[in-house]
Amino acid sequence: MTTTAPPSHQTWHHRLPFFYGWAIVGVAFLSGYMLSGLTWVVGVLALPMGEELGWSRTAIFGAINVRPT
Repeated sequence: MTTTAPPSHQTWHHRLPFFYGWAIVGVAFLSGYMLSGLTWVVGVLALPMGEELGWSRTAIFGAINVRPT
């Protein structure tokens, strides 16, 4: 017969009603989803941004590529 520790002695991840790994997967999915949206938005707005700022598309996408991630 095995005994389990009372709930007050269990760690926080044992008290969750779901597997904690799925929370990590969900956060990774949402951040990837949001970053992928940022990529295509810049592609759509590159021409208006270039006209407004006087930059070439090469300069716009070059600045995006050197940004810290």
